[in-house]
Amino acid sequence: MRVFLFLILIITGAGTIAQSQSTPCTGLPVAVPETPAVCETTDLVKYFEIRISEKLKKGTHSAVYKLVVDCNGSVTQAAYQRGTFSSEDQVSYQRELMSLTWKPASGKSKAVSSIVFVTLEIVNGKFTVVVQ
Repeated sequence: MRVFLFLILIITGAGTIAQSQSTPCTGLPVAVPETPAVCETTDLVKYFEIRISEKLKKGTHSAVYKLVVDCNGSVTQAAYQRGTFSSEDQVSYQRELMSLTWKPASGKSKAVSSIVFVTLEIVNGKFTVVVQ
């Protein structure tokens, strides 16, 4: 009886440990998933306005970034595509985008890696954020 209980404890513990580890994502990122990835930061505009640099507070600036969001909701790649950001700002906002957590995209009822485009537009310190 003790051996039986010991085996049940080991199996239950192994199952709990296996569930806490992130699932490895396989395959290429999906360009057009059934359900797109959604950023878990509820107010992206406020998130970026708090972090704005002084030189971006005046004038009009824009940037488009391409992100790869894996099946666990982490940004694995972020690349500046086009816009008017200086190279310093490009790197800074790339780091900010990499730190965001996402609800992953889904396809065929399971989480998949996907491609997401984020457009940042700043006019006199006010942000507009578009996620596609």
